[in-house]
Amino acid sequence: MDPQRTSWVTFLMVMLFGMGSWVAINGLWSELFVLIPYTHEQYKLTAYLTVIIQIANVGPIAYTVAEKLAGEERRLGCQSVGVASIVSIGTLACILLSQLWHKCSVIAGTEHSTALIALSFFLALVDCTSSVVFLPFLAAFPATYLSALYIGEGLSGLIPSALALIQFRSQVGTCGHNTSYTPAVGCNSTGVVHGVHFQPNIYFGSLAAITIACGIAFAFLRRRVGSYTPIPDADAAPTADDSEPLKTDTDGTEYMELSGQDEKVNVLSMDCLKKRQQDWNLPVPMLIGLAWLCALANGVLPAISSYAYFPYGQLAFLLTTVAGILSAPAASFLYYFLPSKSKPLVSCLIGVATCIAAYVVFLASYCDRPLECRSSGTAVIVILAIVFSSCTSYSKVAISTIAHHSAQARGLRWCGIVTQIGSFLGAVVTFALTENDVFCS
Repeated sequence: MDPQRTSWVTFLMVMLFGMGSWVAINGLWSELFVLIPYTHEQYKLTAYLTVIIQIANVGPIAYTVAEKLAGEERRLGCQSVGVASIVSIGTLACILLSQLWHKCSVIAGTEHSTALIALSFFLALVDCTSSVVFLPFLAAFPATYLSALYIGEGLSGLIPSALALIQFRSQVGTCGHNTSYTPAVGCNSTGVVHGVHFQPNIYFGSLAAITIACGIAFAFLRRRVGSYTPIPDADAAPTADDSEPLKTDTDGTEYMELSGQDEKVNVLSMDCLKKRQQDWNLPVPMLIGLAWLCALANGVLPAISSYAYFPYGQLAFLLTTVAGILSAPAASFLYYFLPSKSKPLVSCLIGVATCIAAYVVFLASYCDRPLECRSSGTAVIVILAIVFSSCTSYSKVAISTIAHHSAQARGLRWCGIVTQIGSFLGAVVTFALTENDVFCS
């Protein structure tokens, strides 16, 4: 077989490899409809998990530093160690979570689900780190396999959501903000829950099996790395070796002689001028909008989702969670067919997302149910979740495209920076509000 042609076995392995990227965290969020009534944090659990996920971003930072220290010649080895660590820690955390999720301990006189919270940190740690490990590893393969990786990442949200929908059987508790769930399990309980077709230990065991499949796929792909010849990027800018050679002036300054011209161009001055021009071209209002969207989507709304949606029943909470997980990649995929760099359009989408977020905050704060507990109320909050997630995801891709068009790599770097800043601030502020009982439980 021509090594540059697509191998469907390799394509499938890359899909399995990609499934391990965010399957643990997506699975954990999909299972919250079961966990919340049986944990001591109850409605506050989502706020705890939101902050934990943001703290877990130390993983990508640590890996990036380690990769820089390892050097270019050890990059593949560093990636192999990174993937092996992700698979091992993720699998072990899922297995332990299946047995210990209901265990608690007393901290400062208050019982907490310490096992669930601690293991959730390790799940978030490996999933966040996978973002900076998986994609660079595939650079050794033809670009046709990138689509398989993103398909796998999409399945990492679809499969846990499908398992959670199958798991649901009947409601636990009644509808309404004034419902106070009494924890059904204690520190020494077996962790048996009601109203489900199978227990959480089987669910988390399934996530562990998916993570193991990711590790097997990586072992296969690791053996295939040498089978492919890296394809040069046709759009890459020519380097100094590809164009005119650099020369050194009498004072030691490097310059380049342009063909047909007599003037010398100082390379350092050109680089500084280009960076300064990129700084001026940064779409600052769009970056502020991106930070605001990330604060809402990754911080505020996930933290208060239990307050806003759970009073309408476990099914309503499950459907809104699944809708948010699935509509985000769908909206990003839609941008591929309907791209737009229109700043007014992005501003309108940010406005719509902000209005929906404000209404969700109102639902979380208002102790009397504004919506009916029947199917109509469930339909409204599910539609709100879909529209919010779609507007947010489409806007993120559009803003990233605008930033790349305006300032190239520097613009994308700033997109990453404001994404983390916005998400972290949103999570921390909302966590502080929940700890002060601002929202109605």
